[in-house]
Amino acid sequence: MIDWIAPALIALVAWWVGLRTGSRRTTRRMVTEAELARSELAQRLNELISLQELSTALAESLDVQNVVNSVADHVSRSVAADGTLVAVAKGGELPLRVVMARGGLSALAGQEIKERDAGLIGLAMGLEQIQVALAVEQQKPELVRGFQVGAAAVAPFCAHGVTVGALATVRHKAEPFSAEDQKQLATVAAHAAIVLENARLFELIRSGKEQWETTFDALADAVALLDHTNRVRRANRALGILAREPIPALIGRRFPGDVIGESAALCGYLESVRLSQAPSSTTTRAALPGGTRTLRCTGSALPQPDGDWLVILIEDVTEREALEAQLIQNEKMAAVGQLVSGVAHELNNPISSIAGLADFLRSKGSTPEGELNHIDVIHEQAERAAHIVRSLLSFARKGPAELTDVDLNEVIRSATALISHELKLRHIELELDLSEPLDAVRGDRHELQQVVLNLLTNAVQAVGDNPPDRARWVRAETTQRDQHIVITISDSGPGIPAELEPQIFLPFFTTKQAGEGTGLGLSITYRIVEGHKGQLSVTRPTDGASQFVVSLPVAGKDRPAAEMEAESEQHGAEPATRANAGNIRVLVVDDDPAVRQSLGLTLAGTAFHVQYAGDLTEARAMLRQHSYDIVILEPRTLSPDLPSLPADLFENWPELRSRTLLITGDVRLETEQWLARSQCPYLRKPVSAQALRTAVTTILQARASRS
Repeated sequence: MIDWIAPALIALVAWWVGLRTGSRRTTRRMVTEAELARSELAQRLNELISLQELSTALAESLDVQNVVNSVADHVSRSVAADGTLVAVAKGGELPLRVVMARGGLSALAGQEIKERDAGLIGLAMGLEQIQVALAVEQQKPELVRGFQVGAAAVAPFCAHGVTVGALATVRHKAEPFSAEDQKQLATVAAHAAIVLENARLFELIRSGKEQWETTFDALADAVALLDHTNRVRRANRALGILAREPIPALIGRRFPGDVIGESAALCGYLESVRLSQAPSSTTTRAALPGGTRTLRCTGSALPQPDGDWLVILIEDVTEREALEAQLIQNEKMAAVGQLVSGVAHELNNPISSIAGLADFLRSKGSTPEGELNHIDVIHEQAERAAHIVRSLLSFARKGPAELTDVDLNEVIRSATALISHELKLRHIELELDLSEPLDAVRGDRHELQQVVLNLLTNAVQAVGDNPPDRARWVRAETTQRDQHIVITISDSGPGIPAELEPQIFLPFFTTKQAGEGTGLGLSITYRIVEGHKGQLSVTRPTDGASQFVVSLPVAGKDRPAAEMEAESEQHGAEPATRANAGNIRVLVVDDDPAVRQSLGLTLAGTAFHVQYAGDLTEARAMLRQHSYDIVILEPRTLSPDLPSLPADLFENWPELRSRTLLITGDVRLETEQWLARSQCPYLRKPVSAQALRTAVTTILQARASRS
């Protein structure tokens, strides 16, 4: 009994000792496993916290540089690497730009990676998944062409189906990146890719917005965005300039009333645009701070949840309309000019005949004294008709631009005669205070008459708007001050506001209502006066009316000496004396028999021997038979359309070039240009007897001086 108890106790004790030993081993193993679990859990928590911090940092900024810096900081903490690099592509296409490079990759910072040089980075982007590489023996992977490393891991940035770049880490030694490292890189790359793509899209939107706003503000025409109540929600710079208001002040204002003034027609147009029943545009007049303007508005509906908004384009077409009106006026004046030119030529021939025959009858010693008065009346009426023709040409602006000595008093009298009827209709008194005697000025009579007429017309229109209790008068004065003639045109009108005086000589500026003026009259007047080396100014008399002052230099001050000497010689030329008259042969070539007769009789009165030809063929025949000292020729006889001397006329009779006097009633511009090129002296019809004899004598004297 005792024998078996002892071994049993020993066995029991051994079992108990073994049991305790195993339990301690198990406990130690369990503790170790728990510690490992806790360590791994802590590591995962740290990773999650780090990723959370990264996500928060990425979410707080859309700036690419901030994003890549946050990515690099996270990778440096989570992955053991000798260098980190972030490269970004525009729109998912190569080339790449290295926007961040640290450690062993810092040499690549800022470089551009083209497709042929992309290496492992290009492979990762092409396959759109992480790529790792490890050096094997002497073969090292190339992160990019020419840049070898011991080990590399590259994760592409892929988001929304677009690859926007890559994240790369490298080690100098051939130490592979673990699965955990690769997982970290893939997770970071996924987060960063979304942010980088969002940043790229945001930059596109921001850039597009800036471009749109720049274009919106750069438009020369005004643009307004109106809500469903026609209040301005957006406005560009041009609208602010038009309304003379800063852009913020326009926001919320009612259009058109608070912006360009009330317009029932424009309000109706806006409603029609919303109903898709409007014409393409509408035109309205607006009283703006800078003056009344003509605006063309074009609208388009913009659907919105609270009702259709409108986009309105507002064009200032004031100058365009003025130009169109001026072009129409120019076309009318051109047509009038053509008509007047033809009429003037047809009238000049009979007027020349009447005046010439009157001169001939007046010069005959046998004419009874009682008939001389009748002849004087005929001559006076012929001169009157000639003056009417010249006035028509001046009105049509077809008169030749010639510099002559001009009597400004006579110019004022002529201009006032043209407006005398309007003065009577408007019950306006005209006051003339013209100094006598007055030196002449050198200029174009027609243009100077236009200056005076423009100023007088403006004065008449200003006075015509006077109320019944205000005086109605227009005054024209002339004075001579040293070497200048001063014309003063004043009136009893309301005057020009002081703030508008600096603008009145600008083209298209006008204070008149639509259709009453183009704003060109004073600017043209200013140009003409300036072209005559004069000055035009406006003053405000004490009574508040307006007063325009024209100052022009007297003749002779700036004239070339050669021109004055030539005129002196011409005016001093005397008609041919009767001593040599019988030996001077004259050929008159004109297709009008009456003109031929009057010219011949004028010269016959001085005992010239005159013969006649009605056309060029007859003239050639007579030139072959006789020698002539002078040929008086109407160029239109040679060609009804454009005068041109036949080549054989001066080739066969070369001496005729210095002996030919051209006399024409054609006032066309091409005729004027041809006369200037002809190298022959010329006169215009109607020709007075004195002018004809003086021209003939000048030719004879020039011939004698060459002999």
